[in-house]
Amino acid sequence: MVTRTQQQAILASSTFRHAATVAGLVVLAGTALVAVLLLFAVLLERHQGDIVRDESAALLAFHDAHGIAALAGEIERRSRGAGVRPWGLLRPDPVYALAPPTGDAVIAGNLPRWPIAVEPIGQNEVGFSMVRPEVDAQASNAIRAVITLLPGGSRMLVGRDVDNLRLIESTLEAAPIWLLVCGLLSGLLAGWVASHRLLGRIDAISADAGRIMRGDLSHRMPMSGRNDEFDRLAATLNRMIGAIEGLMRTVRSVTDDIAHDLRTPLTRVRNQLERAQSSGDVATMRDAVDECAIEVDRLLSTFDAMLTIASTEAGTLGAQSEPVALAALARDAEDLYRPMAEDRRQSLHVIVEGAPSIPGNRQLLFQALTNLIENAIKYTPEGGHIAVAARDGGGSAPVVLAVADDGPGIPPEDRARAVQRFVRLDASRSQPGNGLGLALVAAVARMHGARLVLEDNAPGLSVRMIFDGAPGAATVRP
Repeated sequence: MVTRTQQQAILASSTFRHAATVAGLVVLAGTALVAVLLLFAVLLERHQGDIVRDESAALLAFHDAHGIAALAGEIERRSRGAGVRPWGLLRPDPVYALAPPTGDAVIAGNLPRWPIAVEPIGQNEVGFSMVRPEVDAQASNAIRAVITLLPGGSRMLVGRDVDNLRLIESTLEAAPIWLLVCGLLSGLLAGWVASHRLLGRIDAISADAGRIMRGDLSHRMPMSGRNDEFDRLAATLNRMIGAIEGLMRTVRSVTDDIAHDLRTPLTRVRNQLERAQSSGDVATMRDAVDECAIEVDRLLSTFDAMLTIASTEAGTLGAQSEPVALAALARDAEDLYRPMAEDRRQSLHVIVEGAPSIPGNRQLLFQALTNLIENAIKYTPEGGHIAVAARDGGGSAPVVLAVADDGPGIPPEDRARAVQRFVRLDASRSQPGNGLGLALVAAVARMHGARLVLEDNAPGLSVRMIFDGAPGAATVRP
């Protein structure tokens, strides 16, 4: 049962209005077509008058040249050629009659008798109805003809059976009413049914959307399986909801990680300040301030990394795109970190193959590369080796930027987690850091359409950014 509210919604829906508009246009187009056909039928009937007058004049000339007997033979000959034809609607059947001066008897022709009641309808034209047994013994046929009085008093009739044309005209005259009634009503009914079904689907989607808005991000839009436009819309919405659910899960995870990772340094800063305040010693206060400054710098570094990751993933930093020569990038990073590596008696060298270059943001790529080098230096033992490679595969092979070391590496089962924010593996807890280094590298790789691959360097870890234009997602290979 359709409620009044649903009826109002259906009548106000765009689907119903469009259906009503289409129905009205169909009725107008049908009426215009009917009018054209009706005009064509009327003109065709009138054209028959011209044909009849011409034929009557030709037979009159034949009579003047050959006499009444020859005329009767000619009319008989033409009558035998008349009859119901396949194209009778467009070529009305000819009728002929030759009669004496009085009476209704016919000397020659295909009319059973001479018409008695005739009605003038035009120049030398008359109209009448008569039963033609060879056509239909029960019904009268409408005939349009020219009657000519011949010298000597005989009468000649030449005409056309326009009964079919009259039937077409009468049918076409009533057609607009039927079009208006049937076409408009069927269009409105179709619009009503379609609107009712569409509103049902839309109400279902609205209900599901309301459920999702109330916090149930695990819910998805239902699909009918017909692969229609609503299924395609539902699939798009489900993908969007899945992305939102992932983002919300990431936000919750980041919030938890921030609360966990920042609580300790903030508590430490507060304790140091309290101890310094209670001691009353200037030297102790100065040392506490220095230690607090170091902790604050670490906090600022963490927030800077978080902002960089957020800006990278939002795409606000990706507009600064330029050709980046990876060989020069690798050598600049080597110059920056060589002193740090030498302090730990580590070897740091760069391997360049070809002239690798990609379009991108040089600052972000340099920061990602330095994060990888800094991690390698941090976790590689003294006397270890660190290699930075920039390779141009040439042809169809992708460009690769890689950093490899011979440190402890990352177990295969932990590599997927290692690229997430604030994730610090047990082996790295003893080292300073905020767990955002590889997360930033993964964000930069996604922004540049690169795959981030973590592999075993046997021993150590190899991290490769493969710029092959693949969808940006950090890929971890055991």
